[in-house]
Amino acid sequence: MKTYKVPQVVYFNWNEKLATGHENYWENVRTISQFIANSMVDAIHKNNTKPVQTNSVKVLQYKEKFGMPNVYVKLDSKDIILERFNDHKDHIDKLNKSYETWLINPSSTKLRPLIKAYESGSYPKVYDDYEGFKQEQIKINSVHYRDVYNRAVMSWPQYEKIIMAGASHKDLLYSKEKQLKENYKRDKRAIKQNEKYYKKENLESKLLALDKRFDFIKGICGFKQ
Repeated sequence: MKTYKVPQVVYFNWNEKLATGHENYWENVRTISQFIANSMVDAIHKNNTKPVQTNSVKVLQYKEKFGMPNVYVKLDSKDIILERFNDHKDHIDKLNKSYETWLINPSSTKLRPLIKAYESGSYPKVYDDYEGFKQEQIKINSVHYRDVYNRAVMSWPQYEKIIMAGASHKDLLYSKEKQLKENYKRDKRAIKQNEKYYKKENLESKLLALDKRFDFIKGICGFKQ
């Protein structure tokens, strides 16, 4: 059982009597859920314009539920990732257009770092493969997800238990590699115990997916590969 650095404040039912000093519990939980949701989007403001999202995380909903801050997040949103990929292609097109202009008229730029890049052979740039781009976005989003939850815990250490319990992607929030390995072994045993219900190729596919997920989470959590 996890031990906490500070005493945890936990209420699961609105009918529970709040102890002295905990009068703002429900309001605080809603504040935490809003903080997590806003931080997930990671938007920036440019010249007082509408906020521009800098990542591809999609927040579906956030609320207090059973005394916990519940934030439902999609880390592999097809529409947002596709939008980011199109932005990537537009950026590459602009870089290559500048390069083509320089080829025709070398005096079009005086920036030495840019000229050096043009002369290095690294141009023209090519688009990333969409599937590779998508997987990289999911990885970036997963690291960001973990960072947001860690920041929430640092800001409200007395609510760590409910913050982690309300997370929709708990497998990205391991604090110890031992926990990850124990759950991996448990899941692997469960699959093998039900081996008779799977076709051979389905069993192999499930075990392979479990291994890939284990390696992915290990990397996201910063555990040694």
